[in-house]
Amino acid sequence: MTLEDHNDAVSECLYSIKQTESRGRAVFASKWIRAETTVHIASQPYVAVIKEEFKKETCAWCFKYQHGKASPIKHPDAQAGLWFCSVECSQAWTKNDYDGKLSEALSSLRTPTARKVRHLSL
Repeated sequence: MTLEDHNDAVSECLYSIKQTESRGRAVFASKWIRAETTVHIASQPYVAVIKEEFKKETCAWCFKYQHGKASPIKHPDAQAGLWFCSVECSQAWTKNDYDGKLSEALSSLRTPTARKVRHLSL
């Protein structure tokens, strides 16, 4: 399914997916959505990526943006590059970290060697 197909399929829905100028694709509400409304159920895993320059300002769990300020709680493994807006979000993320393997993987991606390889591959 292409981005265009998906937008056609959800044109009558609560949201649409649009390309942004600097942050890739994003989901935008098409109309007011009441709290507790289910807007999407995924049948397969998905991924969300916080752009490196916004990691300190964005909660790694709930994605709350701090509008230019650093999030107050940093993950104990500083190399993982994770910040949280609250203790609750930090605990929720840790609970879902599957024996520390996710933070370990994130740490390995943020080494100087890994950054150089990623930069060269772009």
